[in-house]
Amino acid sequence: MRQSRKKRRNRYGTGHSRHTILGRKPIEERPRSAKNRSRLGHWESDTIEGKKGTGFLVTHVERKTGYLVMEHLEDKQSATLNAGSVKAFQNIPGPLNDITNCQ
Repeated sequence: MRQSRKKRRNRYGTGHSRHTILGRKPIEERPRSAKNRSRLGHWESDTIEGKKGTGFLVTHVERKTGYLVMEHLEDKQSATLNAGSVKAFQNIPGPLNDITNCQ
C-alpha cells in the first residue's frame, strides 16, 4: 500500500544532543600497554540504560583478563556514576592504572 509523505517538515536542525567534554582524550590516545593488553590494570567503562530509562548499569571490564565489574545505578547523574564506580572498585585487589570511558 502506498504511504504519503509527512505534511510538515522541521525548518530548523535538531542540534547536537551531546556536548563535547573539555580536555577529553580520544580512545586512540590510550597507553600502548592498554592497546595491546600486555599489562593488568587498564579498564574500559560503559553505561547501560534500561528500557524507557528505568534503570542504569555501569560496567567496567579489565582489558587483559576480561574481568567484569558491574554496579546498578538509580540515575545517570555524574555523582551517582562516580559513587557507583568507587563502590565497584573497592574489592578489586589488582592495580588500577587507568579507565577509558566508552561513549
